[in-house]
Amino acid sequence: MYVKFLLFFLLSSVGIQAQQIGDFISVAPGDQTSDFIIPSTHRFQKLIEAGDLLTEGGVLMNNTDFTGYVPIRGNNENGYLSINAELAPGGVSILDIDYDNSTKIWQVTRSEAIDFSGVFATIANCSGTVTPWNTIISCEEFTSADLQSDSRYPFQGSRDLNNDGYDDFGWAIEIDPVTKTVIDQPGGLDGPDKLWALGNFKHENAVIHNNERTLYQGADASVGYLYKFVANSARDLSGGNLYVYKGSKSGAGEWIQLNNTTQEEQNSTVVQSANVGATVFNGIEDVEIGPNGMIYFAVKRENRVYRFQDSDPISGTTVSQMETYVGNATYTINHKNGTTNAAWGSGNDNLAFDLQGNLWVLQDSGSSPNYIWVVENGHTQSNPKVKIFARTPFRSEPTGITFSPDNRFLFMSIQHPDSGNNSTTQLDAAGNAIGFDKSISLVISLESTSDLIWYLDADVDGFATPNTISSPTNPGAGYTTTILPNTDCDDNDASINPDTIWYLDADNDGFTHPTTVKGCLNPGTGYAIAVLQTTDSDGFADSIIVENGQRLGTRSTKAVLPATDCNDSDASVTVETLWYLDLNRDGLADEAPVFSCDRPGAEYVQDELPLRSELTKDGPIFYPNPTENEVTILLEKTYEKLLVEVYTLDRERVLQKAMNNTDQISFELKNQQAGVYFLQIIYDGKRIGIYKVIKL
Repeated sequence: MYVKFLLFFLLSSVGIQAQQIGDFISVAPGDQTSDFIIPSTHRFQKLIEAGDLLTEGGVLMNNTDFTGYVPIRGNNENGYLSINAELAPGGVSILDIDYDNSTKIWQVTRSEAIDFSGVFATIANCSGTVTPWNTIISCEEFTSADLQSDSRYPFQGSRDLNNDGYDDFGWAIEIDPVTKTVIDQPGGLDGPDKLWALGNFKHENAVIHNNERTLYQGADASVGYLYKFVANSARDLSGGNLYVYKGSKSGAGEWIQLNNTTQEEQNSTVVQSANVGATVFNGIEDVEIGPNGMIYFAVKRENRVYRFQDSDPISGTTVSQMETYVGNATYTINHKNGTTNAAWGSGNDNLAFDLQGNLWVLQDSGSSPNYIWVVENGHTQSNPKVKIFARTPFRSEPTGITFSPDNRFLFMSIQHPDSGNNSTTQLDAAGNAIGFDKSISLVISLESTSDLIWYLDADVDGFATPNTISSPTNPGAGYTTTILPNTDCDDNDASINPDTIWYLDADNDGFTHPTTVKGCLNPGTGYAIAVLQTTDSDGFADSIIVENGQRLGTRSTKAVLPATDCNDSDASVTVETLWYLDLNRDGLADEAPVFSCDRPGAEYVQDELPLRSELTKDGPIFYPNPTENEVTILLEKTYEKLLVEVYTLDRERVLQKAMNNTDQISFELKNQQAGVYFLQIIYDGKRIGIYKVIKL
């Protein structure tokens, strides 16, 4: 397992990288059509659409919005998908989904609507977030005050119809995707609660810092405000300090603390914000934390995404570097047919960062086009790096989005498309004809991940014939997507499969000749399936087992022997042996280890050595290591931007920590099991070292 984990990082560090989901040629700007236009390098698959039956009763609601993937134990291919319904009343449905590596298709194994009767009801469940502890935050875009002023909506007559002291709507709600229930907050009323301490306003969004206490959010209103919440305890959003931003949109500002203890105070968040002179933003749609530690937020009617630096996520009360990151401009789009200038436009909506540091921006402009923009890592307004990933179907908007932990899969929804879009259809990765005339939830991946495997069984005997192919289109009669066994080798002999080993014994003396082969068919006269004698006595097969058809002495055996000692040079050295180069013998590997049966050179050793750090001359200093909890890393100098990530032997990331302007890194493993962990340090976006940490 160590070898696999190390190889995964070494390939990336030397530049042998697989294509990432953010690697694509931009689609051409243009108006919406009835189709979903994405790069040819990518494929989409329908997971569910409005009106589809849920396995636990009911149907998926319309106006699908935030689409949050929650991995099960960090799994990229098995998790929960939470889908909001931006309706009045609102709703959330949770799908249990998993990925079949044989068919390259996602499957929905269970689906259930959340019962919100314990919190009276929800309304206009719009955006939200996946918490670092793998729960879902779903946000209400309407307040009770909004409903009282518009007779089209239900729940008229009072702002507190259930008489619990709180306005009924305008809150965020935390959901457990495992139990499919609203979470009972420790500091709330008896039973399930909404997140009263986050304040009452037109919630659209939220993002939670990896410290598990700090939450940033914004109000989707023409007089909207930017908020910061700091919980009293990690993973407990039922109590804490609520702040509103006051200051420049191009410069510095401060966090003003609001009264946030009593029901009356929590009901009056917007009034308090106005009274302290908080900065007004015209419709904050989403907030995200970038890999550089800065906070990014989209303001739809100001046609831009802002970003800023918080002085400290927990104790800081000042903000610096508030600036426009992208938007309010026309960008040159390079696509396969040439170059086109495209206006950014209004409707900056959902945001998400991928592992490459690219910012994905979904657009809801209220009119065509509604693009999915990708702002590449390194973008500035003076040196723009902007692409268009998608044009959504006619009269629809893209909503979501979230990624699987490894970024192979992007989960999103398409809301309120035109009912006439089914005049044309597109085949998805599962071979379904999609008309994009209903709200729909999708998974998108690279084409190599999504290709559908078609099996040909022309004689309908349950075995696949050899010309199985990968294609998103049904090749024709006789093909099926059902996984078929192919061990009958084109029906010639169901007892002989492709892995059959044929041994050559041309002189029929019971000893094998060197030309052993694998195949379904008998390679010719003299070959047999029987295991024949070899010529070794050291427990490993020699490379020459017979010579001229003659037995080579008493070392022959009938046992099937392994051959991993690389031609018997040393039975302890295998093809998977790691060799470390340490020319100056300082205990640090000079370069990435190599795999080999034979020593690559005189200076290579089998001793396990840490990789030489490019951060400092002698590498960082770790203490204590092994450790029972906290690990401290001392660096030789101060670095502007560092990212530290800790992984298990199974390649599950258990910790990610970004730091600025530091010469020391500290983190805790108190919640992790005893064992070996691997730590990587990234400086200025470049992976420069992998280190082993032992938790006692």
